[in-house]
Amino acid sequence: MLAIQLFFGGEERTESETRLTRVPLVNIERTGWMWKAFLPEGSDRDHPVVNVFGPNAVDISGVDFPATIVFVGGFDPELIFTL
Repeated sequence: MLAIQLFFGGEERTESETRLTRVPLVNIERTGWMWKAFLPEGSDRDHPVVNVFGPNAVDISGVDFPATIVFVGGFDPELIFTL
């Protein structure tokens, strides 16, 4: 499996997310729009698919996932701010 530019989050913004105010592509306004556009209607950022460790998380420890390669773009503000 190839996982390209994963996008996870939760209702409580991370410290690095709050610093995304002057970033051209992945800023708080744009990510807010993406959450509303792509999550099921009526759900929030604590949806178990995007907040995999949040309050609505589902135990997936028994799922047999295939070997996975994760690709992250060269400019990932979340990654840059946490380094």
